[in-house]
Amino acid sequence: MANLTADQMQQVFKARPDVEASVAATHKNAIQQTTNWWNKFGKSELGASFFGSPATAAYSAGNITAAATAPAPRPDDLMNIRSTINNELGIPQLQTDYNNLYKQYTDYNTSALQRTNAYDQATDTGQLGIMNEQKTMGVLRGEAAQQAAQRALGQSALAREVQSGSESLKGQLAVLENKLNMSTQEASDRYNIRASEVGDVKNLMLQFPDAGIGFGDSTETMAQKIKNSNEKKTVTDMFTQTFGYFPTGLSLESMNKKLAKKYKSTKAYEDVKNALALQKLQGTDALTQSENADKARKEAESYVQSVATEVKGGHITREQAKTQIDQKYPGYGDQIYNEVPDNYVIKPSTSTNWWEQI
Repeated sequence: MANLTADQMQQVFKARPDVEASVAATHKNAIQQTTNWWNKFGKSELGASFFGSPATAAYSAGNITAAATAPAPRPDDLMNIRSTINNELGIPQLQTDYNNLYKQYTDYNTSALQRTNAYDQATDTGQLGIMNEQKTMGVLRGEAAQQAAQRALGQSALAREVQSGSESLKGQLAVLENKLNMSTQEASDRYNIRASEVGDVKNLMLQFPDAGIGFGDSTETMAQKIKNSNEKKTVTDMFTQTFGYFPTGLSLESMNKKLAKKYKSTKAYEDVKNALALQKLQGTDALTQSENADKARKEAESYVQSVATEVKGGHITREQAKTQIDQKYPGYGDQIYNEVPDNYVIKPSTSTNWWEQI
């Protein structure tokens, strides 16, 4: 094949620093030496498509500049999170700086190669000029030897100069590349964390579609919305089962008031509602739990009625009855005031010591 271009040579050096070192040690035409290595070994080691591979093309000067100045959204950039993180870490600017420095590095090496070739060509011409002079062979040999020594010194000085400049730029590139790699890794870690968080929120949106969860909600806000949504579903189910119709147009507060009145006390209603909500959360049969809670409520109300009989018979006061009921069925004591209202007054009979209603 034809000789590699200067850009292709630098691509080889970037992939194989050992080849760069070997070529520099020869003090010969770098492009020619790199081409020889490519034809003998590089094509099989790096692959015939190395210079035209998508990865190489992706990092062309034009692509990097475009990505830094007008980046196109990535298909996998969830909600522009990746772009935001990259901008926060200054990655677009780092990519631009790396690209500019890499171009400076390749331009310098190309110029150094041209200077070396020009020096070699000039000194070759000098040797030929000496040999063409009309002088004795001894004189010609002496002048040729002197010119060769000067040439060697010149080549050595030039090699040190260009190598020093090249290594300085290469060191700067290594530092910038390391910073870019670290920033890219940091961006990837941050993106994975945010993507996981967004995925969790999406799952909650699907699991609780009526809760109105948004991506901007805090954890506390989402928890409250889910709680409110579950409560509304529970109350709506209880209302429908209790009254036999769907509570269209009724607010949660209105449904709670109607159900509390139906259950004769807020405590009894809350017990049934909480039991039903717990069973829904645990994934068990809500209807069965509702029936059990209703059975317990009826038992408590029956006990209240039996104690009310004791009050009406004058054996205990309403306050004593309330205490007795709450000891066995906490929260149901207030129902005694419904069974024995304020206008139910009892006083001792004049003919007997029994109490009677008036």
